[in-house]
Amino acid sequence: MQRSRTVRTRAARKGRGRLFAEVFDQGGELVIYDARGQRLGVVRGSNGRDPRRRRARFFEMVRQIWERNRGIPPAVIEGEVARAVRAARARGSRKRG
Repeated sequence: MQRSRTVRTRAARKGRGRLFAEVFDQGGELVIYDARGQRLGVVRGSNGRDPRRRRARFFEMVRQIWERNRGIPPAVIEGEVARAVRAARARGSRKRG
């Protein structure tokens, strides 16, 4: 669940590392107000894009790819990757050209 939290500038300055880490980890937003109560800005979190979760998904994908390619000689895989890189670079240079 994302939440909105408000702080004054003085509190934001004192606890900025903790506040920003909290917003990044938990999502939501941090609304910063000045001493007169005027809204100065908003810091939005990662909206649930937890870096630990992304890392776990990445390694799960790597594991799945490894499983699908088990038994294929590394030289064959390297050749396929090299061909794909060349093709992608060729497409990129045509777009810029």
